[in-house]
Amino acid sequence: MKPARLLRLRRFLGGLSEEQLRQPPSSQPLHAARLLAHPRDKEFAAFLICLLQAGDAEESQRTSGLLLNRLGPQPALTLVKANRQMLQDLCQDLQLGFIEPLGLALWLAALRNALRRHRSLADLYTSCLGPAGNRPPLVALDRFVVELGYGLSDEECREQRLGHLLPRPAKGSSTARLHLFMRAVCRPDDGADLGLWSLPRPDQLLLPLDQAILDRLRWLKLTEREKPSRGAVLEVTQQLRLLRPADPAFFHHGLERLVQSGLDVEGMRQLFRHA
Repeated sequence: MKPARLLRLRRFLGGLSEEQLRQPPSSQPLHAARLLAHPRDKEFAAFLICLLQAGDAEESQRTSGLLLNRLGPQPALTLVKANRQMLQDLCQDLQLGFIEPLGLALWLAALRNALRRHRSLADLYTSCLGPAGNRPPLVALDRFVVELGYGLSDEECREQRLGHLLPRPAKGSSTARLHLFMRAVCRPDDGADLGLWSLPRPDQLLLPLDQAILDRLRWLKLTEREKPSRGAVLEVTQQLRLLRPADPAFFHHGLERLVQSGLDVEGMRQLFRHA
């Protein structure tokens, strides 16, 4: 990439990211997690908010909001203590696209069991890094998801379509919502992200990549890929690492702002030319 283009991209996406971070705290998606007192509850709330961002945005926000309200001010502790009936009550009348209350209850049961085996999601992820702590972050993240789903049968996952809520990087998809969670807990507390974990480091994070974000990256000529995938995530993250080596996922905020702006390709390019 030519130095002049690199500089303009850094200025363009960086400016948009800063604009996004200046939005009122109450408008940030992770605001509900930020209000909780204990780091274990903050990370767990962030996990629910990020992983339940599926399909219709309004339905996703309603589902995660109701679930967190029902779990109360200590959601992780409440879940750890929950029995089968309590899990069913927590998920009553909740729907997430094609995932019905029974599927959500099974998913929560798996998360509960993982939290019973480990004190927190941070402890679980640390164990997935291996005894020496040097397992590659993407491999550790895949093991993290496997551990979260431990005990769920293949039949249950298939019938309730729970693979959507337990996305595995090893299967080749972009796992955008999983990377969004990692961004939320690993990037410094900047008003949007929470700065809860020390590993993986911000320079090791991968970009949360869905179709809308990928389209904007194509318009900026940072990739020619047409569909989100693990390969696309690795490629575009490497491109963004040229702009900000210590924190490539920072630019996700700017890309989200581009999506929210509703600009078409020509409008975006005009904006870019004036950066």
